[in-house]
Amino acid sequence: MLSSAQAKAWADVRVVAITSGKGGVGKTNIAVNLAIALRDKGYRVLVIDADLGMANVDVMLGTSSRRHLLDLLRPEVKLDDVIVETPHGVQYISGGSGIEKALEYDRAEKLLLQQKLADCAARADVILVDTGAGLGRNVMDFILAADEVILVTTPEPTSLTDAYAVMKAYSIYAAEKNLRLVINRVYEPKESREVALKLQRAAEKFLH
Repeated sequence: MLSSAQAKAWADVRVVAITSGKGGVGKTNIAVNLAIALRDKGYRVLVIDADLGMANVDVMLGTSSRRHLLDLLRPEVKLDDVIVETPHGVQYISGGSGIEKALEYDRAEKLLLQQKLADCAARADVILVDTGAGLGRNVMDFILAADEVILVTTPEPTSLTDAYAVMKAYSIYAAEKNLRLVINRVYEPKESREVALKLQRAAEKFLH
């Protein structure tokens, strides 16, 4: 999703994508809690809810927005029009609704979105991108643009399978790899270590 100009503009900002292979693993909850924790440490934080059409960051932050990310495709809408300041001190851009449009924007609209998102660099020290689940085009665009990727999964077999698929795609397409794994919904540290070890072994065996 990021053009070379946008990547340059974001060079001084830490961009972290929080993603998952499967929905319902607690990805957005982790993104919001991380945002609040960073804000409490004094960082200016912007959350981009890139789970287009399925966005719920605003619900977890206890606020709402009249505008959303896809409104930036309209030439008259500026970045300041879609950024919302929350009671927690965290800024966010809603993903809103409109999956159909998200899948249909053309080259000119994509360039416009890139140009406007480049201005986020002046608003934050850390940008957290809460992506959609899976390996869709929009998801991969944001993952590959990030400095760091946090992959959220649970011990559930289908969640692990989908997480591995994300790891595989990331290993193929990412120029610089910086992926961290969060095992959510475990009851003991031992369980999380065992799950992480399974994925690590699979990655070492099949991904290069």
